[in-house]
Formats: sequence, structure tokens, C-alpha cells
Amino acid sequence: MKLLLIIGALVGTIGTLSTIYYTSSPPTTCADLPAIVEPEIGSVYITSILPNAIGNDKDSEWIKITNKQNTSINLKDYQLQIAEQIYELPDFTIYGQNTKTLPTKDLGLSLPNSPNTIKLLLITGKVIDTLNYPKPHGGQIFFHP
Repeated sequence: MKLLLIIGALVGTIGTLSTIYYTSSPPTTCADLPAIVEPEIGSVYITSILPNAIGNDKDSEWIKITNKQNTSINLKDYQLQIAEQIYELPDFTIYGQNTKTLPTKDLGLSLPNSPNTIKLLLITGKVIDTLNYPKPHGGQIFFHP
């Protein structure tokens, strides 16, 4: 069962809404479950990828994820979907206004050397960002549009 809470937070004098999802059984107290805070649209995204490194792809491919929010995020609350395969992300914090480079070998995956789509998902399954790329040439980096 998923419990959905809507929480209003004031930023300066402007009110914004955040959506929080709980992904386990209903808690006995609010402190029993970690909350997953949905980022503002466009604030967490795949910055760039290197899907076809020159030389050994397995050791040199990477994905960069940017957090433009002023608050930190933990990647354990996110997943990557490449084609139909879903990959869990590590327990790593990206502080506000920062970018993290994730070597694909550390994620246990390899990016396809063919036209493809990479999606950044919340663990709830909600798509946060999508990056499409054509057939990559060796060393070609693709950037978020």
C-alpha cells in the first residue's frame, strides 16, 4: 500500500507543494518509514552520458546526474531505466546545486552502443527525466537538451 501525503512548504512568501511517497506498509508512527520527496520538475536530471567510450566501454562509460535544487537528494531513492531494464542507484548524496558522475561499471551496467533511451525514475516508478541518444561514435558525449 502506498501512502501519499501532500505537504505545503513556504519558500520566502511563495508557497510550494511537495509530494511524499511511502513505499512500505502503513507506518505505526511517521518516523517508522523514510520519505521520498519528489523533486521539482526539471531540478534533477541526466546531465550527460558517455555510452561508447574509446577503448573498453566497461571501464570508461559514465552517466552524470545533476541536482539543481537547494536541498540534497539521495540516489538510493532513484533508478535508471535503460531499454526495459531497471537499475538501482547507490546510496549516495548529491548536494544541492551539484552534479555526480556515475561510472557505469560501479552501477553494474553498460550503456548500449545503439540508439537508446535512458530514464531517471523515482523508486515509485515516476519518470523524472529522459535522455534519448542516437548511435554513438567512440568518445561521443550526449548532453541533456
